[in-house]
Amino acid sequence: MSRQMGGVTQVKFSPDGVYLYSASRQDPLIRCWDIRNTAQVLATVERPGETTNQRIRFDLSSNGRWLVTGDMNGDLSIFDLLNMSESTTSDGLVTRVHCHEDIVSAAVFHPNDSRLATSSGQRKYDLGPLLFDSDFGEPDKLSELEDSIVDDLGPKAAKQAGTDLVQEQEATSLTVTLENSIRIWSLPGQYVWYVNDDQQWKQTTGSVPE
Repeated sequence: MSRQMGGVTQVKFSPDGVYLYSASRQDPLIRCWDIRNTAQVLATVERPGETTNQRIRFDLSSNGRWLVTGDMNGDLSIFDLLNMSESTTSDGLVTRVHCHEDIVSAAVFHPNDSRLATSSGQRKYDLGPLLFDSDFGEPDKLSELEDSIVDDLGPKAAKQAGTDLVQEQEATSLTVTLENSIRIWSLPGQYVWYVNDDQQWKQTTGSVPE
């Protein structure tokens, strides 16, 4: 089980314990392994957007059929894992919605699959005085602190951020979106809730309209 592109950031068993899903840094793919034969990847799911060193947590529904994950674009994607294969990484996409203005760092199903919770946010840096101060010279001559910034953002994103600053001849800071938030979403389908009927709480089953 050594086909990850970077350091492994998450592993998760399917509810039946037959499959293992894994994700890693700087890698757009979530891989599915059959633990009865780990020599080959059984299926993959591809997250859109740039790769990142930040952890992006995915989750599986209680029946193991649906996989939910966020991405660097602020989008939430739900995949149907039924009949997926390694060569068709995007065929299982059911829906993709824009839910945050920053990276979606985690997405998890409620235990009864009636809701989703998502979180957003990442560390932000003032790149101007660091990457383009005259003491540092060209953008690729980074200090130790700059190296840590590149580790977090990725070299492509860090270099592009600095290039934009030079081209626009702005002062010393990069305009960034700060969103550190948690959101809860209702899902279509059957779910259970409680209503107050004559001062007595009882369980009622209903359906959210598609």
